[in-house]
Amino acid sequence: IGDPRHDKSPELMRAMGGAVERLGGNYVIAEDSGTSPRDMRYIAECTRHVSGVEDNSHGGDPSPATAYAVFLGIKAGIKHAYGSEELIGLRVAVQGLGHVGYHLARHLKQAGATVLGSDLHRPNVERAQRDFGLIPIAVDEILTASCDVFAPCAMGAILSAHTIPQLRARVVAGAANNQLAHDDDDERLLDRGIVYCPDFAINAGGIVEVYHQHKNSADTLRKAALMHIGDTVTNILNRATASGQATQRVAIAMAEERLSQAAKPPQKVASKRIA
Repeated sequence: IGDPRHDKSPELMRAMGGAVERLGGNYVIAEDSGTSPRDMRYIAECTRHVSGVEDNSHGGDPSPATAYAVFLGIKAGIKHAYGSEELIGLRVAVQGLGHVGYHLARHLKQAGATVLGSDLHRPNVERAQRDFGLIPIAVDEILTASCDVFAPCAMGAILSAHTIPQLRARVVAGAANNQLAHDDDDERLLDRGIVYCPDFAINAGGIVEVYHQHKNSADTLRKAALMHIGDTVTNILNRATASGQATQRVAIAMAEERLSQAAKPPQKVASKRIA
């Protein structure tokens, strides 16, 4: 609802911290679009229910974890589409080069992909172009770019009845939240033969990171949870193919199954007394 480069202030963040504190721990806040570890530090002045704070032992910023998990998800997506997770020779179009999109584009470039990118904030494009040779593309051309993977890493609702017919990618896999404009847009992707990696599965690295920061988990546990995201995406895609259903519908069903299982009381184990 505002421009974070001009409208954000320490006072605004502290007010947010006060609002979170009144929820009594039912909500733990962390970074999202337009915020940073420094903002979390201001929020932490008014509540302890905050994660991703600057200068903690894990570095604070969850964006690199989100980006790496999306990178793993993209590898799962291209393996499902092409039979190999090798990125050399593939073209990936990254829409949005902010905190997450920049790190994702860097991983893709290091893995041998040709990376195209766009961002409304021109300095973001110039930084990626300078740091690792990203190929800049106009904001209004990124969605229709000829590529193997389209990675939406900006705002949501980018996939719709209007835009899906324009896609020229075999795989859609990115960090943006709520990528589908409507629930039935996953069916449109399926009808076009596009492999869609559901956003809330592939971009879970950030929430995994801040959860383990909040719990002060060991690095090994944190890294293992992050690496598992690629396997989760693979399971979703395989189950969707086997059932003939769209991937988002399958991902939601799998999440509901896990929640249902977690809600069940533990079973009592019968035991025999040994005399």
